[in-house]
Amino acid sequence: MKSHVKYNLQYFYRPGETMKDDELAQLNRDLRRVASTCFDKLPDYQCLSKGREALRDKAIVLARQPGGPIEAFSSALLLPVDDVGEVLHLGLTCVHPAARGNGLTHQLTSHLLRRMLLGNPLKGLWITNVGCELSSLGNVAINFDEVFPSPYSSSKPSETHLKIADTIDKFFRAPMAIRKEASFCPQTFLFQESVKGTIFQKSEEDKRFHHRNPSINTFYKELMSFENGDEILQIGYVSALTYARYMLRNSEKQVITAALDLLKQRGVLKI
Repeated sequence: MKSHVKYNLQYFYRPGETMKDDELAQLNRDLRRVASTCFDKLPDYQCLSKGREALRDKAIVLARQPGGPIEAFSSALLLPVDDVGEVLHLGLTCVHPAARGNGLTHQLTSHLLRRMLLGNPLKGLWITNVGCELSSLGNVAINFDEVFPSPYSSSKPSETHLKIADTIDKFFRAPMAIRKEASFCPQTFLFQESVKGTIFQKSEEDKRFHHRNPSINTFYKELMSFENGDEILQIGYVSALTYARYMLRNSEKQVITAALDLLKQRGVLKI
């Protein structure tokens, strides 16, 4: 990890409702430029879609080095759920290949959560994630509370989990790129054939998307079929305490990684 690289982070809450036309157009161009380095073909999806409407329901964090262009972003979807409030769907994160290895995914996510929690310092925030990347599913399971499905939590969803899942199933498939033909299982939170035949479908053998913990990979592999293009919906909760644990855990990882890099540079450690 290139921990010496410093980034400026910029936060936007519902920019489609607040920004001027020229500013909004520039933001969209910046987002699409970074995303073009992560996709073979840009999808008409999330914050990458053109127009003001595409950015009305988003919370976005940008990362750039001082004076430089945007090198990474995280775009979350804001979901209104009856009797729950505003739910944060973690959505889309893109990092330019030249900036990878700088811990930007952690920086973007932590900044997004911190800013969102400032609006709910006592109540906390429900979050969602949908996907088939084992690394992403595992990170959500590890870093958030009350996550379902997860190898670390209850085997049954709560009433709040079910309410959020039902709202997503009925009203938010399109903004989450979930095919309307996909079937949803409320017992396992599995969307069957959600991304079948799309750019979001992954191979079970592609280890780039595996989690470092083999038991996490096994847990989620047993729930879904990669060949069928299945995805898992995760629902969890984050509070100020959750956020503090998340920051501590990831800070410890950064310290350990930096120490190992230093030892390798000095020839003390050879791995």
